[in-house]
Amino acid sequence: MTAPRLTDALALHQAGRLAEAEQFYAQILAREPGHFHALHLSGVILHQRGDHQGALTRIDAALKTNPDNPVALNNRGLVLNALGRFGEALEIYDRVLALRPDFAEALVHRGNTLQLVKRYDEAVASYDRALAARQDYAEAHYNRGNALHALNRFNEALVSYDCALGLRPDFVEALTNRGITLHALKRLEEALASYDRALVFEPLNAAAHSHRGVTLGALRRFDEALASYDRALALAPQYGEALINRGVGLNALRRYDEALANFSAALERNPNDADAHSNRGVTFNHLQRFEEALASCDRALALRPDYAEAHSNRGNALIGLGQPDEALASYDRALALRPDYPDALVNRGVSLNALKRFDDALASFGAALDLDPAFAEAHSTKVGAAF
Repeated sequence: MTAPRLTDALALHQAGRLAEAEQFYAQILAREPGHFHALHLSGVILHQRGDHQGALTRIDAALKTNPDNPVALNNRGLVLNALGRFGEALEIYDRVLALRPDFAEALVHRGNTLQLVKRYDEAVASYDRALAARQDYAEAHYNRGNALHALNRFNEALVSYDCALGLRPDFVEALTNRGITLHALKRLEEALASYDRALVFEPLNAAAHSHRGVTLGALRRFDEALASYDRALALAPQYGEALINRGVGLNALRRYDEALANFSAALERNPNDADAHSNRGVTFNHLQRFEEALASCDRALALRPDYAEAHSNRGNALIGLGQPDEALASYDRALALRPDYPDALVNRGVSLNALKRFDDALASFGAALDLDPAFAEAHSTKVGAAF
């Protein structure tokens, strides 16, 4: 009776009928408590349901009977990732690949873990190995694009997303992240088209709506951007990134009290969101509440010390407080982290101007214009809050 039950259980599992499949696995285990496949696959179901600790216990029990099964080991790695135990997950994937060097799924999962620990070059190498084993693996192309984007290798990332979409034209995540990469390349209309294509396939995708709003904001179509954020939040009311992006859009519309409410809502959801703290500082700067702006930026930097925008926003608060020397140090730190940051160069020029270092100020404004000839703020001596 066990073999037919396992076949039935697998069919139900693959069809997404998890409760029924789990009942079949339980029946098998009632007869054979050490049945490898029933233990392993019931552990997979627990993982799918979010019970990652239970899944680990069940998969480990399976591996006691078959310790070198690469599929079970690979799934153990997925569970360890879900538990945030990334080092152990990498060890498991290396063990899998010692058993099966061309196991494409394990190579992709290994790459995903490497991305989680910000080892992006190694992640790209892992995806390359996966694609050498299986060229038509859309997820490998997609995740490779994500790693390349994180490395600021945007043109290469775009090629990877296009490869994924050549294999799966309705790959919504690839279309969305392609849009983000096109935005980074300042190809804004193409980015917008990529989000719109994603939303044809999946109209209720909150991430695509939110990122669409970011690109609309960059196009200075602020009211449309706000409508996109509102759509994202109607679909996912606790979507912190959309709340922050909506606040940024409200700043652009000079609706500062509403912007503060959005950042506060994001911080209620996640008090350690550095983006919310930094952009809240921007709003306080606009409202000339410079002490509060400084505190918000300092909180953002305590959470993320290498946050260039928060350093620049902190400089703006210090300018408002009449402390140009300290502001200059903040702008210099921002530029050390992000040399191609015209806002920081302009605001650095403002601080140098206040210190009567006029030649240095002109050089800083000129450097901003070299980066972005259309950057209007560089033609004035006003402080421009960075977003």
